[in-house]
Amino acid sequence: MRRFRFRLETVLRLRQREEERAQIAFAQARRRLAAEQAQLRALETDAHLHTELHARRRAAGAEPAEVLRLDDYAQALAQAIWRQEQVVAEAGEEVERRREQLHDAIRRREVLTRLRERRRREHLAAALAEEQKALDDFAVIRYAAADKEAARHA
Repeated sequence: MRRFRFRLETVLRLRQREEERAQIAFAQARRRLAAEQAQLRALETDAHLHTELHARRRAAGAEPAEVLRLDDYAQALAQAIWRQEQVVAEAGEEVERRREQLHDAIRRREVLTRLRERRRREHLAAALAEEQKALDDFAVIRYAAADKEAARHA
């Protein structure tokens, strides 16, 4: 039986590497999103703690200069939170782009994988048919030889 050879094996290996690179890029994008979300949560926690501190200081009769500094810091925190929300949104969009790229890479690889398996089954069926034909030919030759031998003895 001749050996199975898929002519698009090189292309299939290339598609597999593309899929692996897409998986890595997707994982990196997800890690970046998680880190950016953690940074946002930290900023929000700081803002919450600062709001509590600000309320306590005002209730304690803080100096106007201190109240202004606390207000300035609260405003800076609000701006930082807004910027970080933008970064988180961008990171989320990047995750979705990478997810789509990964799905496309998987689909392209699977097309070739299915084609390879179909060709392998066709190759096997052809080889089995060839083997069956050889067995049938052998049986015919044996029958003919046995028939000749029987005729010669008769």
